[in-house]
Amino acid sequence: MRSLNLPFDVAVKVMSGTAAGKGHFTTSWPNKVLSGDLSPAFMIDLAHKDLGIALDVANQLHVPMPLGAASREVYSQARAAGRGRQDWSAILEQVRVSAGMTAKVKM
Repeated sequence: MRSLNLPFDVAVKVMSGTAAGKGHFTTSWPNKVLSGDLSPAFMIDLAHKDLGIALDVANQLHVPMPLGAASREVYSQARAAGRGRQDWSAILEQVRVSAGMTAKVKM
């Protein structure tokens, strides 16, 4: 959002009106991400496992899942960086690092 010069409060207001605003965005985001709380509620390791299962089933059914595969890759990077036992919301920190930004929350 910073790289787009989009004010954070505007982005939050817009996203709150979408499907993202119906759960994770209104609960996990303020309670976990913005507070820097990476204690596990649902670990990155488990999300990675679940994405793998979903991709395996999709592959067996010959259903392409390019976004699922891309998501799993980001989770793989987070695990390789030692974030596997952190909450899934720590994925934001991995995205920051992958984009060349400084992680906001240290491991």
